[in-house]
Amino acid sequence: MVLLSLWVFYSSSGRRKPRRSSANVYPDGTVQFQPSAALTFSASSSAAIASTAVSVQLTGTSLPGQTFVTTLTIANGLVFGGAPTSRTFSVPLSSNMVYTASSTSPTSAASRPAPACRLIPSFPLTHSRRRNYDHDSGKFIDNPQTNKYSGLNATYEVDAHNGSFGSGSSSYRPSGLNTEANGDKPRLAYGTGLQDFDVGWNDGGSGKWGNYTRTFPAGTYNIYMRGRQSRRPHH
Repeated sequence: MVLLSLWVFYSSSGRRKPRRSSANVYPDGTVQFQPSAALTFSASSSAAIASTAVSVQLTGTSLPGQTFVTTLTIANGLVFGGAPTSRTFSVPLSSNMVYTASSTSPTSAASRPAPACRLIPSFPLTHSRRRNYDHDSGKFIDNPQTNKYSGLNATYEVDAHNGSFGSGSSSYRPSGLNTEANGDKPRLAYGTGLQDFDVGWNDGGSGKWGNYTRTFPAGTYNIYMRGRQSRRPHH
């Protein structure tokens, strides 16, 4: 897994600053959980960009929580190509890591952020949407397709608990937890064009819960949750 926040820095010399820009950053964030074994981007300039002047710093955290910082140049892993005024760069990424990355040159003077952070899996992910809690007294659907639980009722205190069990917002399901439409970016495997939904109104201390049943092969799993607080970024 890789979480990338890329900053590209530009340097200048002399009285007149060359025009520089960065582009083609990948993963590009058009969908959630884009798989990638490398971070790639390009840089262009009205003056030549020396390959030796660019480095990429990676701050990585492993799944157990160990953190390391490494700086990559063309001497130890940074791959470059293209013409002197239009360079391409590639940074290899290890699996099962969370990264923050920045690209810099020795005389950096200004910076410009690339698009927002991305979560990129480098290992298989199995998704379970929070709105897809059990229905009709413990019934469930293994590997449900998009919106497969739409319209299915839940049984109180068996499938879910909610003070407004059969009322409140029910955009996706008529009973259980309160659901609403959202504007999330699609997941790669579910680019169907169908409306996406989430579970909302989970105020602290409300005691709401949902029961989720799926069948998984025997093994060891890491569990991640993607959620947010009102008026705050996703986590």
